[in-house]
Amino acid sequence: MIKSLEYFRAIAIVLIVAGHFFYIANIESVSLLELTIQNLIFGGTTLFVFISGFLFHHVFYTRFKYKEFVTKKVKVIVLPYLVFSMIPAIYYSLKNITPDLYFDISVLNYAYLVAKYLITGTALQIYWYIPFIMLTFLLSPLHIRFIKLSTKTKLVLIISLIITASFLQRSIDNYNIFHNFLYFTPIYLIGITSSIHKNKIYLLFKGKEYLLFAVVVIFAFLQAYIGKVGSYHKLVFQYNGVDLMLLQKLALSIFFMVWLHRYEDTKFRLLEIIAATSFTIYFMHAFLLWIITSLGFKLNNSWMAYVFLVSIVILFCSMAALAIKKIFKKHSRYIIGF
Repeated sequence: MIKSLEYFRAIAIVLIVAGHFFYIANIESVSLLELTIQNLIFGGTTLFVFISGFLFHHVFYTRFKYKEFVTKKVKVIVLPYLVFSMIPAIYYSLKNITPDLYFDISVLNYAYLVAKYLITGTALQIYWYIPFIMLTFLLSPLHIRFIKLSTKTKLVLIISLIITASFLQRSIDNYNIFHNFLYFTPIYLIGITSSIHKNKIYLLFKGKEYLLFAVVVIFAFLQAYIGKVGSYHKLVFQYNGVDLMLLQKLALSIFFMVWLHRYEDTKFRLLEIIAATSFTIYFMHAFLLWIITSLGFKLNNSWMAYVFLVSIVILFCSMAALAIKKIFKKHSRYIIGF
């Protein structure tokens, strides 16, 4: 495992949690600076997708066996997902309510509705990522073929898909799995390509990381300047301009990949723990957010309180993961993903 990628994963999950808990802080941002900061915080899932693509090549490519690969992903991702999403899925079904507008409860029986929630990842809105990433893993033979393409062909394909994704943007409320797959696939492929050519990328941007970060800030500022904050969502054929968030997070992914490489031989124990428990943090923070939102809890427009809340959530989820692992040993991976 590349240590810098481990640290990158820790930072990515912190940004994801921060983005999801931002509205709990109840911060009324009005200045361009605050809106730019929000755009830097939101959209952290793109970083996770980039890392997944990078690790697919770095870890699995040379010893790839499809059945073994998918089986492992089912055990460490789908099983914990079912553990955490089953309660809200049953809750919404029994209460005859739904957090979205896509299901007609009058014609669906409860059992079918529960299954629908679980398959689509809509039991808790944040869990949309699981069906999407599992679809990505199921189609991994296509990614193996991509790896074997010439560099020129890879580049043409990636540029074409990035242009498509920048106009396609995310689905409404992230509920369309195939829409999300098309949107995030170029990021996944860029992650794969970055792993293939990592040494060239490290050399190219060595000492120039600040240029990458400048690009990140410019995109975040431009998005704020035109009055857009957060990720772009729309219907497939609706026009909504160019997705500046996608381009920003792509630049941020390359920045973190290169910048953190300088700490390859440095040990950051806290980041190691957060990275190791990142999937548990993902699953658990969504559950905590659901409970907190249901109780109507909100902070009082304070950035300091917001940072404190995110820190507490990260710390709590990590400590809970370590405690559960101590109890269940290696079997904890099938319960909490760690």
